[in-house]
Amino acid sequence: MIYLLFLLLLSPDDGEKSFKEAKDHFEKGRYAEAGKSFQDFIHRYPKSPLFPSALYYRGRLFRDPERAVLTYEEILSHFPKSPFAEDARLLISKYHEAKGDSARAREVLETSTLSHPEENHKIRSPENDTSTNLPIPTGEYTVQVGSFENLPEARRLHERLKKKGYKVFIIPATIEGKTFHRVRVGGYATKEEALKLGEVLKEREGLPAWVVRTEISK
Repeated sequence: MIYLLFLLLLSPDDGEKSFKEAKDHFEKGRYAEAGKSFQDFIHRYPKSPLFPSALYYRGRLFRDPERAVLTYEEILSHFPKSPFAEDARLLISKYHEAKGDSARAREVLETSTLSHPEENHKIRSPENDTSTNLPIPTGEYTVQVGSFENLPEARRLHERLKKKGYKVFIIPATIEGKTFHRVRVGGYATKEEALKLGEVLKEREGLPAWVVRTEISK
């Protein structure tokens, strides 16, 4: 009887803890552990709202590019409004470009949902989601979410976040003769405020996020 009562008191497992553990492996560079953890999550929680995010991370970890592309195509086919759909589309395009099929690469990009901003806006608009309805910030701390040699890739991430109500910047930086385009979000007076934004970006958008000193003037 006590055992049955204990089971009834347990909250149902929606996989959130398992997903966070897998993502923690990924962010800390423990890729073998991350791959196994995400694969386990995919098998155990096919109806979880985190399922498309797990698919994306699993795809990133495949050494075989064809298996990765199949995973990204599954995201586009079954979860076209996932926050990772556009990233998946870009990676599919890059795969075809690397194979020398520029026509197919362009075709993939031309079907982007970014050409229908009103649809993207419905996913999580600032008016309906207070977690991204951020005030226009100023300050010396900002959050970096990506750094790209490819400017169009940086612009895609910029547009994706801008459509959701974030204040986003692209900051060029030259390192050892190469130009990198850093995508940064917001600016706050204190590091603590920027850290809070970083957590939102990690949890809501599935992005890496780290706090840096802003290079935007107040």
